[in-house]
Amino acid sequence: AGGRAVSERALQGARVLVVEDNVLVADVVCTVLRRAGAEVVGPVATIGEAVAALASGPRAALLDADLRGESSEPVALACCEAGVPFAVVTGFDAGITRSWRCRGRLTLEKPLPAAQLVDVVAALLRGEYACRGAGCGE
Repeated sequence: AGGRAVSERALQGARVLVVEDNVLVADVVCTVLRRAGAEVVGPVATIGEAVAALASGPRAALLDADLRGESSEPVALACCEAGVPFAVVTGFDAGITRSWRCRGRLTLEKPLPAAQLVDVVAALLRGEYACRGAGCGE
């Protein structure tokens, strides 16, 4: 994962929920976030685990669009209801979330360079992609 260096303090102390069902991808994402100073919640790989993890108070979330063949839209809706900004990261075309009621405002295609991943989470923490409430529709 070339590109520019990631600041070790870019996400200092921020709790970030990682929802990813691929163990290898989850490991890479969590490692990148931890190196940038984030406190990672998860990774979790199911809708139930993700919704439950929102109770721990993450300040941002990264959601895989597809969890073992199931849409993670319910997690996106739960994030909206909890006021947790999120980005959807998918191995499919970014248009996969177009039909979601609450798709947030950011869908990215995998793989992401480490620096871009950190930039996305930093933008979420700054409120740049905030959900507009339950059933936001965007």
